[in-house]
Amino acid sequence: METMIFQLIDEGKIKLTTTLDTFFLNLPNAKKITINNLLNHRSGLHNITEHPDYLNWMTQPKTHVEMLEIISKDTIDFQPNEKMSSTNTNYIVLGYIVEKISDQPYSKELDKRITSKIGLANTYFGKGP
Repeated sequence: METMIFQLIDEGKIKLTTTLDTFFLNLPNAKKITINNLLNHRSGLHNITEHPDYLNWMTQPKTHVEMLEIISKDTIDFQPNEKMSSTNTNYIVLGYIVEKISDQPYSKELDKRITSKIGLANTYFGKGP
């Protein structure tokens, strides 16, 4: 994930200071949380795996809209940069940003930007071929 984000930064498509409202207006604190905050787990976004009903829906496929809705219903755990808390939510959002910027599924970007470049012919995203 970090590699693809930094490639997009090198390409001038985003900056570490780009805020979430550039992509997702409805996420909590979207105007304050930056790409840098997400990368460093300093966003304050609540971890979706801590939802009380997470075990009920985690194995069910979810669309981006459904996932963003789940994330947007949460309150923040803290203000950006106030502290650090490792959360899956940060990386879900970063993955969606990669997809939004590239207009490609994450799996295709992963292949294009990383796995095919270094010859990882038997590396797959999700299920195999």
